[in-house]
Amino acid sequence: MSQGQRSDVEELGARCRWSHSSNQSAITVGFQTETGQGLSAVYANTQPRMPVFNEIDPIEGYPAVEFKESDTDPMCTTMVGIADEYAISVSGTLGADAEQEGKDSCKPGQQVASWVVANLKAQS
Repeated sequence: MSQGQRSDVEELGARCRWSHSSNQSAITVGFQTETGQGLSAVYANTQPRMPVFNEIDPIEGYPAVEFKESDTDPMCTTMVGIADEYAISVSGTLGADAEQEGKDSCKPGQQVASWVVANLKAQS
């Protein structure tokens, strides 16, 4: 894995990306602080255009959704609403081997989201 690289999105908030150059896997963690809409923005803007959009079990007690372009898409995004106006996004991209093995591209994002939320809770 590479050292994390900051890649903020002005309209959304800070984010950082880690990637593995040899197998093309990657994780991006974002803090959705600029919209002031938390998960509501995801339901309004993302759900209508994503073929795969699911509410999932809460992560560390917070509501969460995941979405991707198709069931076989190697990239999946997990979003966790940590307040009415804030959310955390974790996008995971499977490496080539994991993709060929048919692994679920949403599982890594769920795990990383759980770690991020647990860390935030511990620091508050």
